[in-house]
Amino acid sequence: MNTNINTEPTESSDVPVSLDDLRKVLALAEYGREDRSEYLNSEYGRLDYGDELKGALEDLSAQECALGRLEALINQSAEQGHDTGALAEKDYTVVLQLPGYLPGVEGADSAVVFVGHACAPNWQNAAIRVQDSAFGMIDGLKDVEDLSILVAFEGHHEDRTEANSALR
Repeated sequence: MNTNINTEPTESSDVPVSLDDLRKVLALAEYGREDRSEYLNSEYGRLDYGDELKGALEDLSAQECALGRLEALINQSAEQGHDTGALAEKDYTVVLQLPGYLPGVEGADSAVVFVGHACAPNWQNAAIRVQDSAFGMIDGLKDVEDLSILVAFEGHHEDRTEANSALR
C-alpha cells in the first residue's frame, strides 16, 4: 500500500466535501479498521496470511495513522470554522463536442458543439449537469459519455448558448 500519497490540494483537483460527510466516512473507516484488526489478530488471520501477516499488520498500522491524521484535520477545520459543505454555486458555461455518429454531424468539416449553462460549486459538476441536460435534449445519442467536454468556464454566456437553436 502506498502511504506517500500527495494530499496537497491543487486547483484542478479540489473537491468540496463537508466536514459532516468527512466525519461519516471516518466513522465508516473506523468500523472497517476495527473489523480488520480483529480479523488479522485472530487465528483465522494468522492462518490466511501466514508469512504475509506482518505486512498486513504494517498496512493496518499505516491506515490507522492516516485515519488519525484525517481526524485531526477534520477537528482543526471545524475549530477554525472551515466547513466546505456550504460552498456557493457559480454560473458556468460548458462546451461539449457532439459525437460523429449523429445525423448532421458525420462528415462535418469541424467539430459540432453543444454549449450549455449550469450552476454548480465547480466546473466538473457543471460539466456533468450540462452533459446530462444535453443527453436529454438531443435525439440519437447512445450514451451520455459520448458528449466530450471541450471546455468549461465561469459565467453564463447567453450569446454562446443561442448557437444550439439548430439542434432543438
